[in-house]
Formats: sequence, C-alpha cells, structure tokens
Amino acid sequence: MSERGFSILLILVFVIMILAHFITPLSTFYRKGEKVVFCPFRRMTGLPCPGCGMTRALWALSGGRVREALVLNPFSVIILGLALLEVIPGFRIENPERIYRWLLPLVLLWWGVRLL
Repeated sequence: MSERGFSILLILVFVIMILAHFITPLSTFYRKGEKVVFCPFRRMTGLPCPGCGMTRALWALSGGRVREALVLNPFSVIILGLALLEVIPGFRIENPERIYRWLLPLVLLWWGVRLL
C-alpha cells in the first residue's frame, strides 16, 4: 500500500470513529476499568510498546478530547496530522524520510520514559 493509500485509510477509519460518537454511546466502546489488549508485544511482555494507546488516542481525538489523546499517545496527533497533509491535493511532504529520522528517536525516547 502506498503512503497516500495508507493516509486515506487512516482518515477513513478516523471519520468512521467520529460518526460512531453520534450513533453509539462512548461507553459501548470505551469502558473505564475494562482493558482489552490488542498489542502482541504487550500480551507477551506485559510492557507497553511505542504504539500502545494509539487506538484509544485516535478514539479520544475523534470525540474532540485532544488532551486525553496526547496523554494516551502523543504521536497519534502527529500521525493523523501527517495523514491529513498527505491527502490534500497538490500538497506533497518534501523529504518524508527526514521526518521519520526525527520522529523515530522521539518515539523511542518517549517509550523509554513511559517504561520508567
């Protein structure tokens, strides 16, 4: 799948999440105290991976709860922003590898701090 295709898919999932807020009460998907773990890394080790919290963060963002999303996984906001930029007609991210070279160390640093 191309970068643009992935961006379109991410935005489509995000729009579906926004619509779900209007159709179904939040408590149906996101109950306090209940924890469903999808992450294979976390299931095997008991430790969160760098992407843990991303789905819940995107769910929080789709409901307009930016602060909660940043607490759950701050990179959800960055990834969604990059995906939105990617699908704007005529807009092209110059040298995306440069973004990834800066983003990867930040993710690893954040993950290390989160494990402490």
